Amino acid sequence: MDEHKSLADNMDEFRKLIQDLKSMSITMVDEDQAVILLNSLPKSYANFIDTLKYSRQTLKLEEIKSAINAKNIENKASGKSDADGLMVRGRSDKRQWKRNGNGLGLRTRD
Repeated sequence: MDEHKSLADNMDEFRKLIQDLKSMSITMVDEDQAVILLNSLPKSYANFIDTLKYSRQTLKLEEIKSAINAKNIENKASGKSDADGLMVRGRSDKRQWKRNGNGLGLRTRD
């Protein structure tokens, strides 16, 4: 899935791909579709994917779609977007090592 698109747009694209395969007389088992859908989710859904994959003996496409929609609603309610992540900012001040009299290196600000 494209992480820059909304989850709804990505789900629509997945449905279109499945329909295209059906129009070419290629049928996929429901569980295979569910696995493909799970594996196409953005990296931000990694823990969610693992939970769904390993908490069930069989995967059903409709259950996976429902779970993904529920997770998306939960993320929106808590203020997270589909692509929320941790942003880290480095220090903007410069630091240099200077030796003091006993040979130990100390950091000082310029």
